[in-house]
Amino acid sequence: MENQQSFQYFIPNYTIQTITPYYFCAFPQVPVVSIPIKNSVETAPKGKYKRTWKKNQVERLYEITKAYAQQKDKNIEDLDIHDFETISKETEQSAEQCMAKINEIQVSGTLRPGIWSEKEDEKLIELVESAVKKWGNIANIINNTIHKGLKIRTGKHCKERWNNHLNPEIKRGSWTDKEDSQLLELHKELGNKWSTIAKQVGNRTECSVKNRIKSLLNKKRQELIPFEEPCKIDVKDLAQNSLSVPTSQVEEAASPRSGLGYASFN
Repeated sequence: MENQQSFQYFIPNYTIQTITPYYFCAFPQVPVVSIPIKNSVETAPKGKYKRTWKKNQVERLYEITKAYAQQKDKNIEDLDIHDFETISKETEQSAEQCMAKINEIQVSGTLRPGIWSEKEDEKLIELVESAVKKWGNIANIINNTIHKGLKIRTGKHCKERWNNHLNPEIKRGSWTDKEDSQLLELHKELGNKWSTIAKQVGNRTECSVKNRIKSLLNKKRQELIPFEEPCKIDVKDLAQNSLSVPTSQVEEAASPRSGLGYASFN
């Protein structure tokens, strides 16, 4: 019996090859279709760019950007996305991320992340006191008017900035005994839901509520477990002065293996 020959048929983007049996049989040959997987060169691989910045990365980005601006005889604030496409090649972030970070540095005047500038605070206060009530809309206005449309601030950022720093109704004085009792009761009921507890307490920030509860719990633990200095006992002196038994028996009885303590001889 003769082996049949295999044939390949070429179709655009497909390759069809028949299976060659070792022995001739009456069954029809089954074609195998190989479909090529297209790898897009234009799309960046997932996870290529880092979403967060480390301190040394921010410092390095700023130095690279300054050097690039001097080389191109431009001001940093005049650099566009095409410039940052070149700058980003020296980093682990995308051009958009680099541009947003540099703009944040320029506005805040510091390399420290998350710092709000005076202009941002003034704009946030103005918007909260106006008819704009949604935090997402407030963030968009701040980004468009101060950050050149870059997504620097989010609705969550604006909400936390107002509730924890700018709200004039925030109470910043000492905690009263009544507030402390209320905090412990709410924490017993709600657990670590700091935001919910802060709303029920009223006029206290989420951060201050969290810190106060932790302080109260630590104080309670210290009261429940008082510090006792360990008692040092000389086994030989104990045997000679207090007991009428040989020292060897005392040492053996007081050893961990015996399961007995000094109280057994009293």
